[in-house]
Amino acid sequence: MSTTNDATPPVIFPARAFAFVAPFRAEHDIRYYLNGFAVEPHPEGGVIVAATNGHQLAVAYCKNGRADRHRIFTCTKALVSAAKKPRAAFVGLKHNRLTVIESPAGTDLDEWNDADGIETFIQSGNPDITGNFPDIAKVIPRVVDGLEHGLRSVVAARYIEAIGRGAKFVGGRHFSGCQHWTRRGGSGVVITRFPKEPNFLVLTMPMREEGISGGPLPDFMAALHSESDERQRKEAAKAAEKAAANEKQAREAA
Repeated sequence: MSTTNDATPPVIFPARAFAFVAPFRAEHDIRYYLNGFAVEPHPEGGVIVAATNGHQLAVAYCKNGRADRHRIFTCTKALVSAAKKPRAAFVGLKHNRLTVIESPAGTDLDEWNDADGIETFIQSGNPDITGNFPDIAKVIPRVVDGLEHGLRSVVAARYIEAIGRGAKFVGGRHFSGCQHWTRRGGSGVVITRFPKEPNFLVLTMPMREEGISGGPLPDFMAALHSESDERQRKEAAKAAEKAAANEKQAREAA
């Protein structure tokens, strides 16, 4: 692998932020720019890394990243795989190529310089895409009044699975919990956040089909519960009979 002499890359941010948003990219979408991911500077410093397939939007704020301007980048499967590796530290734009950089353990981007890193992957080709990536500030609700804890909308199973894949890069290998918010009444978008990484979030659009009526359990469970109750009643009766017999035997022996 090669080291690079570009000490001030125009775009650089933690690799796990990219690995987090990657599952939410579109694949083979005619809106070609959705097949990539976006990076933009934050007004208060740092960068926003985002990806969307038109149904979900994943956003990661990295206060110690940097970007020279709003950009949309191409993304290959090889780039995603390289960023997921345990020793991958940063994704950066070097010499107009996206690269994954390995850095010594514990090195923070604020303290990192190019001499510390080794490029473990370089994506070939021009990484820039021209397109109109959704305006994140417009897509994510500005007003959160009426949002309540819980996943109440009907959400496609594959979208839940995508949240699970992204959550692997939040809070370490052994903790990937998340919390959902849905508008009161169970309609509208679902917002998902992660206790171990409060600057990562996912917005999911609900499905248009109606929810399940009749309560949380299907009708067939009533018979199963009744059978289980009867089985436990019989087992308790047998246990009581056995205890009484043992007690009687003990009295007679005395």
